[in-house]
Amino acid sequence: AQVALSRAALLRVGEQEEAMGPLTQQAALLECAIRRAYAAEEADGATSQVRERVGAADFEGARAAVIKAADALQRAEMADHESIVLNMLSQVNLAEQVHRARSQGQELLTEAECALAAADEVAARRVLDAAHRAVEVIGAEALEHDMRARFAKLEEALGARDEAVRCIAAASKAVSI
Repeated sequence: AQVALSRAALLRVGEQEEAMGPLTQQAALLECAIRRAYAAEEADGATSQVRERVGAADFEGARAAVIKAADALQRAEMADHESIVLNMLSQVNLAEQVHRARSQGQELLTEAECALAAADEVAARRVLDAAHRAVEVIGAEALEHDMRARFAKLEEALGARDEAVRCIAAASKAVSI
């Protein structure tokens, strides 16, 4: 009788294990989905951090955040995570390039303004041309208003000086005749 009871109990345990199989599998799938959701949330946070770092001109910090986002996207099993990461990196690199061009343009404009103030038109033109080349990557329409105004003011001042030189030359020629 004892043996029969034991066999019956073992049979029920086996049946319960069989019944639990699909539940165990569903629990594993749910656990995996939860891990992916947390990783996707982490990737979203890292992506926001990339934007913040780029806005603060902290490009190394932005690249570090891209690496965190890449890891999180991979753990989230995001489709095309490699292309997403490459796109983020290229955006960071482009932002850095624009930032550097803008900074260099500002510095060169200041140098051209100083040269013009010192009445060194040749140096002012040379530096102004260098400033134009420095900001080519940005494009004239994407320059801030104050930077465009500085370019225009310098070009206008140099144009006025050219006109004054032409007038003096013409007057000198007229006097010598």
